[in-house]
Amino acid sequence: MIGIKGKKYLSTCISWRVLSVITLALMMSFVFSANAYSQASVAVDSEETPIDVVEDEHQEKTVEQMLEPFAASVVRIRNRDRLCCLGTIVADGLVVTKRSELSGMVTCITADGSQIPASLIASDQLDDLALLRLLQSGTEAKKLPPAVKFIGDKKIESGDVLFSVGAGANPASVGVATVSPRRIPVAQPTCRDCVDLGLTVSVQSQHEQVVMTRPGKGWPETQTIAGARVNRVYPRTVGERIGMLQGDLLVSVNQQWVPNAAMLRSIGSRVRVGQTVHVVVVRAGALEQLSMKIDHFLRRVYHDRWGGGPFSERRFGFSTSIVHDSLLAPSQCGGPLVDLDGNVVGLNIARSMRVATLAVPSARVRDFVTRFSPVQLGSSN
Repeated sequence: MIGIKGKKYLSTCISWRVLSVITLALMMSFVFSANAYSQASVAVDSEETPIDVVEDEHQEKTVEQMLEPFAASVVRIRNRDRLCCLGTIVADGLVVTKRSELSGMVTCITADGSQIPASLIASDQLDDLALLRLLQSGTEAKKLPPAVKFIGDKKIESGDVLFSVGAGANPASVGVATVSPRRIPVAQPTCRDCVDLGLTVSVQSQHEQVVMTRPGKGWPETQTIAGARVNRVYPRTVGERIGMLQGDLLVSVNQQWVPNAAMLRSIGSRVRVGQTVHVVVVRAGALEQLSMKIDHFLRRVYHDRWGGGPFSERRFGFSTSIVHDSLLAPSQCGGPLVDLDGNVVGLNIARSMRVATLAVPSARVRDFVTRFSPVQLGSSN
C-alpha cells in the first residue's frame, strides 16, 4: 500500500517524465523541420538560381607566379667542381653574386640548364659582391632571361614578409625581417681554426674547499681553491665534449689559472683545432683533470653556440644589411630577396647565424653594378 505522500511523490515524478518526453519530442520535431527546410532551400537554389563561378580578372598572383620572372633570372654557379652559390642576372651578360665563394674558373648554369663560362670583372670586399661577365660568342650566344632590376630604397621594417628566390619555381625560403636594415657590429673572424670553448662562467672569482693529500704527507689537508663557476655548457662545443658540467668550478685551462670570465675569453682565443686542451675543475669537493684533442668538427665561433648551420664562410662584417630569419644554405646565397609586393629589396649574401640571413639592400647592389657597367638599372620586372 502506498500512502498519500507516496502517491503525491509518484504523481510528481510521472508528471516530470511526461513533460520531459513532450519537450524532447518538440525539439526533435523542430530539428527535422529545420533540416527539411534547409534541404528544400538548397534544392530550390540549385534548380532555380544556379551559381556561376566567375574568374576575377584582377585576382592577385600566387607567390609562385610573382616569383617566376625572378627565378628565371637566377643562375647556379659552379666553381671548382661544386655548386657554390647563386647569381642574379642584372644586365645583358652580367651576373651579380657572392665574391668570397669564387676562385678560378666559374661556370653559370641558367634556368634552362645551359652552362656558360664567366669571368670576374669587379668585386666589392665590404659587401662581398662580385660582378661576372658571361662569356658567349656572337654566333652561339643564347638569349638570356630579363635582368632583375634592383631599384629604390624601399623601407624594410621588422615583421615584413620576404621571399628568397632560388633556382627553381618555388622560393628557396620564406621569412620575415627581424630588424630594420642596419650594420651588424660583428667582425668577420680572421682565424680559420679557432674554436669556442662553449662555456659561460662567473664574472668574478669563486672559492671551494677541496680535500687534498700533499706529496710526502700521509694525511689529507683542506685547501681553498679559487676559480670561475661554470654557469652553462653549450651543446656541440669543446666544453660539452670534454665533459664539463654546470656547477663545476673551473680552475685552469692549459695550465693557466681561470679566475673569471675575462680570463677564460683570453685563454680561449688562443685555443686552436688540432691542439690538446687540458682542463682542471673542482667537482663534488675534489679536483678532476679533463683533456681531449680538438677535431675540426668543433671549429666554431661564439655566435654558433645556439646551433644551426651550415653557415657561409664569409658571414659577418658587411655594411648595412637586411636581417631576416629565412633558413638558407650557403649555396643558396646570391639570389634576389623579394617582398610581398613583388619588389626586389636586396640580394641574399650570407647565412650568418641560426636564425639570421643577411642581404645587401637593393640600393647598394644597384650602385655596385652601375659603377662597373654602362647599363643603367631601370624599372623592375
